[in-house]
Amino acid sequence: MLIPHTYVAKGVSDTLISFTTAEALSLVRICYNVSTGTSLNKILDEYSDRFEGIGKLADATCKLHVNSDVTPVSQPHRRAPFKVRKKVEAELKRLKSLDIIEPVKDTPTPWVSPVRVVTKPTRPNEIRLCVDMRAPNKAIQKEQHVSPTIDDKNSQSQWRYYLLEARS
Repeated sequence: MLIPHTYVAKGVSDTLISFTTAEALSLVRICYNVSTGTSLNKILDEYSDRFEGIGKLADATCKLHVNSDVTPVSQPHRRAPFKVRKKVEAELKRLKSLDIIEPVKDTPTPWVSPVRVVTKPTRPNEIRLCVDMRAPNKAIQKEQHVSPTIDDKNSQSQWRYYLLEARS
């Protein structure tokens, strides 16, 4: 096997190396059988405290960028059917006791979204409270974040190894 010459150059530019050369220099290898060696049950046992109860992000703030050109919408209240009103009250108390929801302050708000009561498909005796956020979502500006690729990170390095294949 012919080992290519290596050239080191200072500066920022693309890396020149073929897959054949990278494989010959043991920089990459082909692996056909991937095994993590860690089972899901082992992870669940080891980190069981992180998988208990309802997950929530406490003591964190979030800044929503709202488009001021969008007119706030106060949607009408959807009345819960009589047969589930006691369940709705119980669910609201439960969510409040778990610190998942909190009462709205007495100050008026221009944005109001209705709650829809849905029975859970696998447990028909239980309900789920769903908020219709279609109107507010139209006003929230989506942040664009593009994750860098490996090539992006490689091109930011100051030193490069140039591997050129020499064929005779």
